[in-house]
Amino acid sequence: MEKLNKDELFLLAIEMDLPTLLNFCSLNKKTRLICKQESIWKYRLNEDFSNDLPYFIKSVWLNSSKDLYIFLYSLKKLNNILGNELNDIYEFYNKKLLFIEPKTLAEIPENISLLVNLRSIAAPDNYIETIPKEFFLLTNLIRIDFSYNKISEIPKEIGNLTKLETLNLSHNKIKEIPKEIGLLINLQSLELDSNFINKLPKEITNLNNLRQLFLFNNQISEIPEKFKSFALI
Repeated sequence: MEKLNKDELFLLAIEMDLPTLLNFCSLNKKTRLICKQESIWKYRLNEDFSNDLPYFIKSVWLNSSKDLYIFLYSLKKLNNILGNELNDIYEFYNKKLLFIEPKTLAEIPENISLLVNLRSIAAPDNYIETIPKEFFLLTNLIRIDFSYNKISEIPKEIGNLTKLETLNLSHNKIKEIPKEIGLLINLQSLELDSNFINKLPKEITNLNNLRQLFLFNNQISEIPEKFKSFALI
């Protein structure tokens, strides 16, 4: 590759897929200089995302054509992983409701954080074991349903989702509720039934808007007085 001139390296670069191209760009000083050319990334954008470009250029602020290409490539990959049927990447990016078919998802992709417009996500009866921290960057979420999965821990980052109104984590393997649950000030319905929880954090009493609390099939012996009129244990 050292014997190739700049024009030949450029022609080589525009034919690569993104992972190969990024590896190519890190090979040596010569390839790094080639990859700094906006023309490479503009060419790739027009080749791979010509139908989507007009929408994203207006709505997504990014520093360069390279950043935009990586962003769109990641969206397309996420679209495929989630088994979404939308061919229009811009429509996918703007989704507000996302339902993942049962028994199709082994893990939540970290780059799900790209879907900043999501209001509701449901992935019941799948194989999810962990919720990545990046998921909690989706601060516009109002509803989450991850029931009937294999989740063993609720990350403390759950406290970032202050707009959340409904949280369903029933039928998982959760043993402990983080104190950050008390930050979900708009939460109205909390379903934690059929887990392995033995106590509730005192901070849960901060949930003044809570109207439904499902706790049956756990190991909880007492609940706060303010929830006794409607909690099911």
